[in-house]
Amino acid sequence: MPRSPPASCCYTGTLAIEREAGNTRIADIQLAAERLKGI
Repeated sequence: MPRSPPASCCYTGTLAIEREAGNTRIADIQLAAERLKGI
C-alpha cells in the first residue's frame, strides 16, 4: 500500500495518520474559536 500524503513526508504508517488527524482537530478547534469570537 504505497500511500504517502504530502503532509506526512517525514512520518509513516499510523504515526502519520495520527499526526494528520491531530492537525485537523487543532485547525477545527481554532476555526470554532474564531467563530465564537465573531472574527
